[in-house]
Amino acid sequence: MIRIHSDFTGGNIRILQQNGKDYVLQNDLRTTVEDWFYWAFCVEGAAGETLRFELRDNRIGHYGPAVSHDLRAWTWLGGYTGDGSFTYTFADGEDKVYFAHSMLYHPDRFAEFAAARGLACGELCKSRKGRSVPCLTAGEGGTRILLTARHHACESTGSFVLEGLLDSLLAEPIPDTQLFAVPFVDYDGVVDGDQGKGRWPYDHNRDYAPEKESIYPECAAIRKAAEAGCHYAFDFHAPCHKNGGNDVAFIIHMNPDKEERILRFGQLLEANLQPGSFPYRQKNDYPAEYGWNHGAAQFTNYMTRRPENEMAFTLETCYFGDPSHPVTEEGLLALGRSWAAALRRYITEQREGRIPQPEKRQVTLREVDAANFDACRDLRRVGKRFVGQPEAVLAEGYMYRENSRVYGIYNGDRVIGMVIARVEPKEGKPYAFTDLFISDPYLNRGFGTAAVEALLELFRALGKRDRVEIQVHETNSAAIHVYEKTGFEKNGRAEWNKTFIVMEAKL
Repeated sequence: MIRIHSDFTGGNIRILQQNGKDYVLQNDLRTTVEDWFYWAFCVEGAAGETLRFELRDNRIGHYGPAVSHDLRAWTWLGGYTGDGSFTYTFADGEDKVYFAHSMLYHPDRFAEFAAARGLACGELCKSRKGRSVPCLTAGEGGTRILLTARHHACESTGSFVLEGLLDSLLAEPIPDTQLFAVPFVDYDGVVDGDQGKGRWPYDHNRDYAPEKESIYPECAAIRKAAEAGCHYAFDFHAPCHKNGGNDVAFIIHMNPDKEERILRFGQLLEANLQPGSFPYRQKNDYPAEYGWNHGAAQFTNYMTRRPENEMAFTLETCYFGDPSHPVTEEGLLALGRSWAAALRRYITEQREGRIPQPEKRQVTLREVDAANFDACRDLRRVGKRFVGQPEAVLAEGYMYRENSRVYGIYNGDRVIGMVIARVEPKEGKPYAFTDLFISDPYLNRGFGTAAVEALLELFRALGKRDRVEIQVHETNSAAIHVYEKTGFEKNGRAEWNKTFIVMEAKL
């Protein structure tokens, strides 16, 4: 008797209907509040049969499903035509076959990997469901590296990369360095076969907001572990399903203050790709505060703010690849070994003082007038999530011209941004500024910090008030970081909209 089920580690499927040897299936979103794509099922008792499986909403990758007989070794079925279905002929004696959206990484594999190297997995904490969440510690020294994967349960490619990285670093340790690894942050989700991404009320990688405690035991334990030191922190993920830039490996840039360091690491990674590695190209990296890359509560954003942290960011490794570079287990493991080679080089350079330090940016403020109006209006901005386009900023400044001025932000003789400054506050009111933005070509290079410092100097020179007050949206993590670095402190919420944080700086 044929049985189709999800009763195994990582299983996820719903059977919608059967018509003879044709099955219509759908992934189970469970606690996920956004549409996602992960699925995995097992077929038993179909030896000698040919069955057709249709996945609703076209959840199949470029090469058809991943196929395994033991939940360890995976291959692509191939021959996928793009119609949302695949057919499989079960050989005689082929009594159990696993099919999945992508190549799964079983928790037992990690335990076996550690045991083969003479290491025992420790317990990070107990999960919400009472499971023992594994972690691994190796090495000793003053430099501490935190490695995590599976903040989103379904993103299994990151586990393969992490294994390759650890394998290399354990075989050839970096002197004076300790590793701390959490291979399955959303451990319950990995075991149960959840999507993990977009979990209600928010997922594990949105559970590091500095102003509140974590709701997931794993994230709380990771935060506590970081208190022992977090000089480097790397988080391994997978992006969206496929296409649209999601078929490559790329680094997500998070902290503009450390941009030079991340750029150097990317150069080293591309230059040290091992034979057979899934490719990494620095040109595919995703910039900070661009497109979907916004937010304050991610693991790497939390770790990069720690005072001892040299560098923290996420690697996204695709599920399938493209026709010239399909994803394979060995290719992912080799990418992890490549990461280890780049990290060795980077730490050597850092210890020898050869990593470029963040450059101190110098900017000036010039009031917008007839001479520079056109240049300010023509500033290039793709995103407008927190601040409007240049024309809108100029119009708003004109509306409030009674007590405010619009300033162009200059790097040398080139205008690179704008801001509206309240230079004539009403009696008893503080100085303030709004709508500060830096043009796209100059983002994430320290100019925003320099502009805030220039504004504070302007207000000091005016000498009419002793403080500056601003309001910033709670999700604008990059701006909040800049303001805190330049002396602003949080001072409650805006009365008109509680999603805006009030911040204040003394002059």
